[in-house]
Amino acid sequence: TYTINLTGSLPSGTVVANQAVVYFSSVPEETPTNTWVNLVMPLVATPQNLTTAYMTPLTITLSGREVSGLPLTYEVIEPPRGGTLSGTPPNLTYTPVENFTGADGFTFRVSNGITNSRTAQVYLSVTSEGDTTAPQVLWRLPAADAVDVAVSTTPIYTDAIGAAYSPVVLIGVSEALSVSSVTTQTVYFEAVAGSAPPVSVSYDSAFNQIGLILRGPLTPGMEFHITITEGVTDLAGNPMALSTWKFTTKQAITYIYLPIILR
Repeated sequence: TYTINLTGSLPSGTVVANQAVVYFSSVPEETPTNTWVNLVMPLVATPQNLTTAYMTPLTITLSGREVSGLPLTYEVIEPPRGGTLSGTPPNLTYTPVENFTGADGFTFRVSNGITNSRTAQVYLSVTSEGDTTAPQVLWRLPAADAVDVAVSTTPIYTDAIGAAYSPVVLIGVSEALSVSSVTTQTVYFEAVAGSAPPVSVSYDSAFNQIGLILRGPLTPGMEFHITITEGVTDLAGNPMALSTWKFTTKQAITYIYLPIILR
């Protein structure tokens, strides 16, 4: 057993290597031991968990730990996706972009001029408080008034609910919606003439998309309507404006084969 007295004020991340030599008097022989490598307490970037309201700037002061008291510099590694950062690290301001609520965040690291810390996460939660903007439809698939939309007569896949047929109807919206507000009672799929197959309606919060899965084949050459009612709301309860659009499926092609008569 031996003890090493370290030099004072060693900065975080300093490598301390120790090795001893064992002397065997009976041989005589000297054998070095394995090298013991230790680090002075690692440099640490301090994670945070913060909350702000809709489109409300949030002041953030980054911090880290360094045992020797050396000054630290700060570097943002991965910026936030639902807002912007301004200022000079460690003093930053996070501002959520319009129509964004939910989870966000960014990563950063600190340096003492000798070593860099591991990255730390600043977790951000943007609440819907103060949001008075109604959600809007940004795009549709199939597009509004699309014609010759291809359909399938056999299932394209099967999930826990049952068989699914093409086309898959997708609707992109401007902001996060209340999942419980997106149902078959607030999003309709109808045929202009005849009957439409049943559909499953869902909302994907990762992509802000409403999806309609057809549970039966569509009739070729027929017009179908999709309606989103004011029952669909964002997280703050703002209703989406009533909207309806249509698309027409591709007409079935019938081939008639005639015999060839040779004379």
